[in-house]
Amino acid sequence: MNRQRIEFNSDRRVENYLESIFTQCNYPFVKEKENGRTAFSFYADKEAKNAITEAVLVNFYKMKELTALLREKNDRAFDALLGSLIGFGQDDDREKIEKILEKTDAINIDGLYNFRLDELREDWKNLAKLSAKLYAQCETEADVYALSIFMLGMDDTVNAVIILDSAQKLFWEKSGTGIETVPFFEDKERDTIITLLSHRPSDVVVKDPSSIPEGVLNVIKSLGE
Repeated sequence: MNRQRIEFNSDRRVENYLESIFTQCNYPFVKEKENGRTAFSFYADKEAKNAITEAVLVNFYKMKELTALLREKNDRAFDALLGSLIGFGQDDDREKIEKILEKTDAINIDGLYNFRLDELREDWKNLAKLSAKLYAQCETEADVYALSIFMLGMDDTVNAVIILDSAQKLFWEKSGTGIETVPFFEDKERDTIITLLSHRPSDVVVKDPSSIPEGVLNVIKSLGE
């Protein structure tokens, strides 16, 4: 493993997410904050650094583009829509990022996004514009769920079954690999829904429905009908 470094405009949610990833992967790290910037130095291989950078971009930066036009609404149907949009085209998103990351070592994530990922940024802005127009036509909660299902169906990428356990933790059924819940809003219920849908599961198995918030269960039931 080599010493890697990534930096970005300070954001507590991104910092918490990265610290959780580093801890789970046993990557020793040091965090520095100065003048509104946060930098992490950590020990891992370049492939891991690239994967972490991609995860920050396709989750947090894509969310910023979406919510810049989609008026944020704290309800579960809206969260389901956000999850479907975060996951939309994510394989292509990652490929575009990877092509740029192959050519660089030090990572300033904001500089990378603003100056070297023009095509990706434009894709996300266009997705936000389209989604905002479609969302504005939704008159009922059922309409929002229908839009989420539509967006999920627009992408050929459908992954395997995801398990939701009694602690609201997510993991793949086949491999047992855990899925890190992304702290988009630092609200466990909302973040669980968005993270779950962003992975575009073929099905969701709830281990103990009695331990899961009603809002999360309603989303799963509404999208499965």
